[in-house]
Amino acid sequence: MLSLSWLLLRWQFSKQDLHLYLNSLTSTTWDKPFLFLTRLGEGWIFGLAAIGALFYEYRKSAIAALAGIGVLFLSAALKNLVFPEVARPSAVFSNEEIRLVAGLDLHKSRSFPSGHTMAAFGSFFLLALYYPKQWWIFLMGMLALLTGISRVYLSQHFLEDVVAGAWLGTLVTWTVWKWAQTWSSPKWNNNLLSALKN
Repeated sequence: MLSLSWLLLRWQFSKQDLHLYLNSLTSTTWDKPFLFLTRLGEGWIFGLAAIGALFYEYRKSAIAALAGIGVLFLSAALKNLVFPEVARPSAVFSNEEIRLVAGLDLHKSRSFPSGHTMAAFGSFFLLALYYPKQWWIFLMGMLALLTGISRVYLSQHFLEDVVAGAWLGTLVTWTVWKWAQTWSSPKWNNNLLSALKN
């Protein structure tokens, strides 16, 4: 859905014009909710999932830890080694051209891809894989989507940075998940509670 929206909007607008249009839709009413939502992309959900999963299955705990590390390293490599010069909105526009959220530290470079979006989509996708119920999958998808949107809302990223982050974060988690299914040792199916009982 996010990718299709981006394609349709990019067909109509340039990268800069699209950001100016989306920025024109912001309002002080939504500043605090989006400041909260953006924190969901700081990667700590991977850590909570890894710790919590220790009580259910070691395999799931390892998946969370490896996916979190994978997202962190891929994001850092792309931002610092491949796309270090890609400017963020605050470097492209003046403070008079866009509305900024008060009290937010804005970065100037390393815009592509959005690391927060990578972490949000990777971690919420993982939680959806842990508990594949329709209502839960929908909730995780909405939280991931809103976290990605928050990065554009706060003018920390352009929409294309967010779309790329969404795909990459999901891909890292899916790759780790599929790889973990090949771990054949039955010890991976144990958990911390069963180990404490023995």
